[in-house]
Amino acid sequence: MNLLKNPEIRRNAWLQFSQASLIAVPLVLLILVFIIAYKLPRGKEMLPLMALTLFVLSTTLLGARRAFTTVLDEVSARTWDAQRMSSLSAWDMMLGKLLGAPLFLWFFGVCCLLVAAFFAPYLPKDTPIFRITLLVLASTVLLHAVCLACGAAIASASFQFNSLAKWMLRIALFSMFLLPLLGLGFLQLVLIPFGKGSQKAGIEMMQQSIDWWGLFSLSPLDFSIFSSLMFAAWGVYIATLVMARQIKAPHRGWVWLLIPLFVGVWFGGLTALAPELNRAALVFLIAGTALATVGLPLLMINPLTHIHLERLGSAANAKKPMLALFALLPAWIPATLLTMVVTVLSMACLSLGEHSYLKLVEEDFAEEGRLSIQLVAFALFSGIHLLSNALLLSMFTLNRSVKRPIAWAVFTWFFLSLLLPLLLRALGLNALADFFNPMALSFYQGFAYLAIHCVLLFAGVVWVVKREQNA
Repeated sequence: MNLLKNPEIRRNAWLQFSQASLIAVPLVLLILVFIIAYKLPRGKEMLPLMALTLFVLSTTLLGARRAFTTVLDEVSARTWDAQRMSSLSAWDMMLGKLLGAPLFLWFFGVCCLLVAAFFAPYLPKDTPIFRITLLVLASTVLLHAVCLACGAAIASASFQFNSLAKWMLRIALFSMFLLPLLGLGFLQLVLIPFGKGSQKAGIEMMQQSIDWWGLFSLSPLDFSIFSSLMFAAWGVYIATLVMARQIKAPHRGWVWLLIPLFVGVWFGGLTALAPELNRAALVFLIAGTALATVGLPLLMINPLTHIHLERLGSAANAKKPMLALFALLPAWIPATLLTMVVTVLSMACLSLGEHSYLKLVEEDFAEEGRLSIQLVAFALFSGIHLLSNALLLSMFTLNRSVKRPIAWAVFTWFFLSLLLPLLLRALGLNALADFFNPMALSFYQGFAYLAIHCVLLFAGVVWVVKREQNA
């Protein structure tokens, strides 16, 4: 569909723009540019990066907040159901929300980019301002798409979130998906011409090459652009899948599981990350860690409830195919299962490398400082932590008598993992305290205690389900 004919973009343009704003924004920006360019020393040289920084602060960050809250605001205004029943496809709905919600901020951002392009000739000759701008745009699309997808998923969550929980989720999103922008900020700092020495050092740093899977070598800036474009494409696709689920359109809901594998492939191409690991082991380790990281917010958004069990039972009785049953599961369940599978595959790949897995674990990685050991331990502990947290939360969500299951699960975890171990250590019961919080133990003991936690929590979930069935 033509963007100018997209109903969502036209509606947001009508709501956000006025004749006064269309005149006032460029006029105020033009006055500021004139003051900086002609009244400050070296103002023309500073303006491109200043305009780009203003774009990040306004369009990127504030626009991400608009993208995150657009569906939530529609739900609060009771207009979302009418939009979902419209004839718009998932792609058109996603595009309308992605560009329409921060449309005025995009207008302001385009003005900033025009300023940066106009004063770019005043920068030093070797300053790659246009490539930095491309990195900013790709990172902005990535952040907006992820925020839109998460906001739409939260709007249809099984449990309503209060304002504090929404703010916590926003902070988590910004901390997880602002990594490309942090890298951009670092590049800007070394490129701001405070002196010829710092400028020369920044240019020399960006002229170094990064080898990726032996296929090609790119400079850090070019590699950041390449990575941001790939992740932005994934972000847009995931936002489209979420919108398809919202409007009940046919979609491949399992495709999002490929993203952590893609993250593993992306990291696995950086051979300098852990040179003692073979590439396959590194890919699986990073993918397992990414799956466990993504699984935790998915668990909070869509925990296991009796509705899921009833739908699964009906689908199983109707003898539907496995993919149909798979689509009915909460997203964190396949994420947890795939985390375990990927971690086992990483161990198998490690046994084929120069160092066997058992030999690696037996070494004292605290003194050795070898990154491969830390990756193995972190991937294993991330996966089993996700499983234990999921079982703990399921004990409360499957109990119909509990009014606020998420709050009770967080309080129980805080009490069992932090308060109770501190109290036991104060009483001199260190062995019992280590059972509840085994983080200070060795690799084998800590993993064994966490596995016992999972077994006990699984027994608790089975007991809750049977008790509810007999009630």
